Amino acid sequence: MELKDIKGFGAKRIEVLNEKGIFTCLDLLKLEPTKYLDYSNIVGVETTLTLPQTIKAQVISIAKTAFFKGKSATTVKMLDLNNLKSFTAVWYNQPFMKSNLKMDEVFYLIGSFNKNRQFVVSNITPSTKIGDAVVPVYKKSSGLTSGVIRSSIKQILESGEQFAVVSKKVEEDNDLLPLNSAFHELHFPSSVDELEKAKDRINFEDMLLLASLEKLVKQSSKEKEREYNN
Repeated sequence: MELKDIKGFGAKRIEVLNEKGIFTCLDLLKLEPTKYLDYSNIVGVETTLTLPQTIKAQVISIAKTAFFKGKSATTVKMLDLNNLKSFTAVWYNQPFMKSNLKMDEVFYLIGSFNKNRQFVVSNITPSTKIGDAVVPVYKKSSGLTSGVIRSSIKQILESGEQFAVVSKKVEEDNDLLPLNSAFHELHFPSSVDELEKAKDRINFEDMLLLASLEKLVKQSSKEKEREYNN
């Protein structure tokens, strides 16, 4: 399978990938997320905490947008579904959010409280879209959102193509995940523990390939040396 075989990948997206050093499907599978959003351990909102928090909350009021000197602030009352505390969420200079916040809808919010005890949202995801406990986020590029990357990786993995160099016996003897399973965990992690196992498996493959390359280089050097001496 080649990049051009991925549904939704035209010349422009492939060009963006090439600029990032991604030329094959294997390169794309090895694209490690810049971070993960962990929705597996959500606790109740703490309004006195200024550090980032992840909250599962329900819209309980009509969203409002106020404008001042060319800037805007969209606010809405929300109810934390873990401890049933209400709080005000705010989005700065994103007036379009007013139409996205429907009464009674449930969202996962990531952000932090400001000095006015308003929760400044940096990331919002509808609860219906959280199919996984741990969601990867990739570095933004033109036309390549995290959703596009995950969709393309899913297509590659579902194609059935195998990418492992080591045999199944080596994997079993060393208690290693199959490489394709490791790639699946890297991009669709079922838990933090499984994610770490996946990274170890992928690193093992890379180290093995590097060792094989070094062996080939040494072997080639010896053969050239023998030819020279003869």
